[in-house]
Amino acid sequence: MAAKDKTSSQVEALAGTRDARTGLLHWAVGDTAYAAKVGNALHHLALAAAFWLLVKESDSNNTSVQVQQGHVPVGNALINYAGGTVDLAAHDDDTAYVWAYNSGTHAAPVAAIGFDSDGNGWPSVDHVKLATVTLVSGAITSIVDLRGQSVVRPAHADPHYDFAITVQGDTGTPSTVTITLKDAQGQTIPEADRLRVRVCDQDGETDATNATIAAGTNTTAIKSHTANKDIDFKSHTNGVFTITLTNATAETVTLRIGMAELSGRRAEYKTTQDVAHAAP
Repeated sequence: MAAKDKTSSQVEALAGTRDARTGLLHWAVGDTAYAAKVGNALHHLALAAAFWLLVKESDSNNTSVQVQQGHVPVGNALINYAGGTVDLAAHDDDTAYVWAYNSGTHAAPVAAIGFDSDGNGWPSVDHVKLATVTLVSGAITSIVDLRGQSVVRPAHADPHYDFAITVQGDTGTPSTVTITLKDAQGQTIPEADRLRVRVCDQDGETDATNATIAAGTNTTAIKSHTANKDIDFKSHTNGVFTITLTNATAETVTLRIGMAELSGRRAEYKTTQDVAHAAP
């Protein structure tokens, strides 16, 4: 079923006005100044179209695609691709996957285009799916644009905290709690950030009676809400927080994790984690 067209009277009523989304001028019936109006129409369509990293056939040969310039977030880095041609001849009589990825680091991203047979699947590294390209007998027969999959992100795509807890074998000896901020693909986000950690009794509502927390390796305590119980910490360059937890009693306590003041993360990144401290 085709998209519904406007009626002749609806079109005539728009004459002399501009489309709010694209900026296109609606022509009056009988207007014959085609050259300028067609040129302006193409200009506004080009501005309105999503050409970023568009994959289309290249005129260099029958098996190459042209990837248009554009910038896009990959993982938690913004890459800026200048545009280029990719030859998919190695995947003739097959379907190739084409994607964009960061071949550099988070601090110094380098935009790159990857491709492989659909039989090998998408890569394990952070990437943005661009297209599937089918080739038959030395020529491209179809290109399926997949960029729309990167336009709308599901809720679970937001960063999350992972925990690794090393409990020492004696009360009074600190346990090590490692809190790592990770992206949707499970990769560590290598940024300094701030995190508020509160140690509570197992009810999760009151400050712990016997347990205390402090900054560990590569982590700094920057604000104390309640001394030794409720503290804002700052990680350094690796995106990992190391907190020491000391308990005078063999019991389970609850760590409440949330956004600290001046954190670059969003407030809903909150969680709780129970820690059972070993008996002496």
